[in-house]
Amino acid sequence: MSVKDVTSVFGRYFIVGFYLPAFFWLAYLKLMAGSGLVPNEVQANNASAFGVIGIAALLLGLLLQGVRVPLVRLFSGYFVMSLWRTSRRKPLRASAAAMRWLLRRKALREYRHLVKLAGAKGPRQKSESDDTYRTRRLAEFWLEQRFPDSEAKVLPTKFGNRIRAWEDYARTRWSLETVAIRPHIESLLQQQETDLRTDAETDLAFALNASLLASVIALVLGIDRAIEQPPSLWFIASCLTPLLAALALYEIAIVAAVSWGNTVRAAIDLHRLDLYDKLGVQHPTTIADDRAVGVAINQMLLYGSVLPDSIRVTTAAPPTPEPNSSTMERGLSTGAGLVALGLLLGRVLADRRRNH
Repeated sequence: MSVKDVTSVFGRYFIVGFYLPAFFWLAYLKLMAGSGLVPNEVQANNASAFGVIGIAALLLGLLLQGVRVPLVRLFSGYFVMSLWRTSRRKPLRASAAAMRWLLRRKALREYRHLVKLAGAKGPRQKSESDDTYRTRRLAEFWLEQRFPDSEAKVLPTKFGNRIRAWEDYARTRWSLETVAIRPHIESLLQQQETDLRTDAETDLAFALNASLLASVIALVLGIDRAIEQPPSLWFIASCLTPLLAALALYEIAIVAAVSWGNTVRAAIDLHRLDLYDKLGVQHPTTIADDRAVGVAINQMLLYGSVLPDSIRVTTAAPPTPEPNSSTMERGLSTGAGLVALGLLLGRVLADRRRNH
């Protein structure tokens, strides 16, 4: 079986995003761990040992693909925002609030700094200089790319804020909920657009899974070296290398999250009206129409509400075309010809009767 056959079965998204990170870090663990941690079947550096690692990497990759959504939420920091929020014990709620404030402090500082630079949004003011206007517009751009639409939604991690920024994009632009309309928008994408989105999701999956596995491998190697033998500089380096790689891959995941969000933004902007046509909804022409249509579609997709008649497309019967002069002339000439034909047939029949 060739590499092309394997990729055709599993797809590039799984091979690059899940299988390769699992295989690499399992092989690293096999080479760097002590004999007590590595099973006897894979201690030798031969094809059979790496074949076993390949099978283990396949199973681990399938597991990572199955839990990819919880992993994104984990790296985003949603568990911190929901921890003990509804607990009946006041000390637990107070401890969770203090932890949220501590973990969100850096993100909130950056968010407030950009909000201050952005100031009043809108066109250029007469009192603004070129540098001030450029700074304000750049701050607006980074604010939209890096953070959600309100301070209360700011998450503790950079990765989470980049994801939540594009999740709020459709709401701020078109009063639509990205989570609700995204599956419907994806069904309208062309092949080239689907390939771009898949590439962005593959880059994100690779960086995220590799960062997670690198952190776990660094922890496992550290425990293994601490138990088996006194640590040496070589083994300390072998433990620090996955840890440094995990930090670098996390930064790559942040960039990949922004790229993924840009593909989602583009799909919504380009196919929003196509979605309205499929749902039988009128095209909005004003900001008020955008809000009315967007809210109605959100209610329908999220809660099963019925679309109001005010935004539905009304199909009237096609008007009957009025006859023009050329049509009337053709009708008169056709009628005259039929009359003449009738007179001729009548004369022929009359002559036959006289002869008989």
